[in-house]
Amino acid sequence: MPMAWLTAWFMVLSRVLDRERAKYKKPLDGAVIVTLGANGRLSITDPSTGWSADLMGFGADNAKAFAKLLAQNPKGN
Repeated sequence: MPMAWLTAWFMVLSRVLDRERAKYKKPLDGAVIVTLGANGRLSITDPSTGWSADLMGFGADNAKAFAKLLAQNPKGN
């Protein structure tokens, strides 16, 4: 997957988070939680707003790319 495409995907995800945080008047720089569910699917949750999404909703290729990034940094830093 080309890096420019992955960067664009992260920018879209960031805009969604920024919009939700602005709506609830929450700081824009909070952490998110990425979870691997028992069903093997990844989800992302913003604890400050309660917003969450199944990453498969962004497409199977995006979910795989995100899983690959997580595998490179399993400590969550």
